[in-house]
Amino acid sequence: MNLDDVAALHNDYRLLIDFWRARKPADKLGPYLRSFDLMDIYPIASRLVIVDTETAEDGVLQYRWRYAGSELRNFIGIELTGRCLHDTADEDTARVTADIYADLAKNGGHHYWARKLGLIDGARSYLRYSRLLLPLLAADDTVRHFVGLYVLPTSRITGEDVKPQNWNLVPERG
Repeated sequence: MNLDDVAALHNDYRLLIDFWRARKPADKLGPYLRSFDLMDIYPIASRLVIVDTETAEDGVLQYRWRYAGSELRNFIGIELTGRCLHDTADEDTARVTADIYADLAKNGGHHYWARKLGLIDGARSYLRYSRLLLPLLAADDTVRHFVGLYVLPTSRITGEDVKPQNWNLVPERG
């Protein structure tokens, strides 16, 4: 799905995409992190994340949430800000998400998915959301950061929506 098609799915995606595009140099994979002021996109900031790529002592890349909005925290039931992907997501979700980050860092572009929540303890695994992820540049012109916008369900979750905790963690298609 191209970025304009994602923008057509929800007005908040359009807002983030327009903001991102307005700051992206034509010859780069994305805008610089320093050009992102959350106050400029305040209406959606409570559902945004900014993720940093860090290199662990063993040389393995890890991903840490620099910022995770309050509405997202309320939805998933844990604070993400300051925590690492592998400390909060189940193994399959962490692996798939890390692969997405690595691909965006190398190739640019964007990633969109609609899926179920994949927390480390299986909590709230019946909740569904969609997310758009876009790359952000570090000062050295490499993609070392990402901005993500989550669109959360507006309807109340019922008992019929509860799924077993061993649901398939691979992003769903279609």
